[in-house]
Amino acid sequence: MFAIDQQTIDYLKLTGRDDKQVKLVEVYAKTAGLWADMLKTAEYPCVLKFDLAAVVRNMAGPSNPHARFATADLAAKGLARPYETPSDGRMPDGAVIIAAITS
Repeated sequence: MFAIDQQTIDYLKLTGRDDKQVKLVEVYAKTAGLWADMLKTAEYPCVLKFDLAAVVRNMAGPSNPHARFATADLAAKGLARPYETPSDGRMPDGAVIIAAITS
């Protein structure tokens, strides 16, 4: 759960949200107990501790997305090769496209 606070409201205003929509978000968050001040006393049944320093870049192919490889290990696995730019402007075979899915 992500708390909503005044900074969230300021962001909504800054990004051009309608004043009625911004007010609705604020009122709903306070009514539903999602306003940041109300979460200071929240008790969670489980807390996940995650070391962000352990995160590494990974690659996975569309035909086998569950088989991820750390990019640092690609050469050792024989999956890396020198980059050659095609002269016709197309993407080279094996090009890596960076994508992000956010919610």
